Amino acid sequence: DVTMMGRHETGRSGRAAIALGAGTVAVILSVLCSGASAATTAYWDADQTISSAVTVAEDRLYVRSAATITVTDGGTLTLPVVSGQETNIGITTNGNLLIEGTGQVLGGASSVNIGRYTSGSMTMTGGSFGMTTGTLDLARGAGGAGALDISGGTLSLRGLRACYQGNGTSTALLRVTGSAATITMYSLDLSYVAAGTTTLAFVLDDTTKHISTISTATANLGSAVIDMGTASGFAPTSGQVFDLVTITGSGAFNDISALSLAAGDIGNWTLQTSADKKTLQAVAVPEPATMALLGLGILGVVARKRRSGR
Repeated sequence: DVTMMGRHETGRSGRAAIALGAGTVAVILSVLCSGASAATTAYWDADQTISSAVTVAEDRLYVRSAATITVTDGGTLTLPVVSGQETNIGITTNGNLLIEGTGQVLGGASSVNIGRYTSGSMTMTGGSFGMTTGTLDLARGAGGAGALDISGGTLSLRGLRACYQGNGTSTALLRVTGSAATITMYSLDLSYVAAGTTTLAFVLDDTTKHISTISTATANLGSAVIDMGTASGFAPTSGQVFDLVTITGSGAFNDISALSLAAGDIGNWTLQTSADKKTLQAVAVPEPATMALLGLGILGVVARKRRSGR
């Protein structure tokens, strides 16, 4: 009957399976038991604007071919969440990520690389970018060139590294422009390469605060170059002090001798730490004309005292 035929066919199928080679059976059982599958990659090679909720379903995301991904008002981009996988903004060819308005980017559990073996950039004028696990890498790998420019919004990271696994051809730039951003992280590590390849830049604006201070639990700035700039309409006064990076954990900036100023800042700025050595600060140096007037004033006082003495 039909029932018996069904059982009979099942039995025949079982015998056929037994007839397979032992190696083939082992491979089949291994795949079935492990449930493993090859990692998948999403390739974004054209400009696109994200203004709604978008989740990358693949294990990895590659932004390439000079594409710019703009996350704007109403947009939420959720990056790959598979631990051990990654998002590359720029790999093989350059790529760019722009976050503006109320746009949000959620980092997931994977690492995010800005400029891996090639150039890549992330610009924040608003919105938010958050990672509770994983690391944001600027200029990862040999030849990497990564730039993170933040002038607004909220940047919250587990950790940020510059030129990780890089070499003398890797260049990283972290630029903070103005005072409208909030920047917090657990660790800031710029110590992977020699001086001149990692630049920490600050552009002061004409507000009460002037600059958004980077707040981090731990910091190792290595031999980074500090590049100071000012927005149009603002000129710092002689001796004015600006807080650049503050350590919120137990560490301190005990030795900043490895840091250097950009060529155009030498003679115009000096670097120091706060009294508790928790904050790296930049101090405006008086302009030559101001120094000359100050010198003349001192000479005048001395001359008057001498005349009075006579």
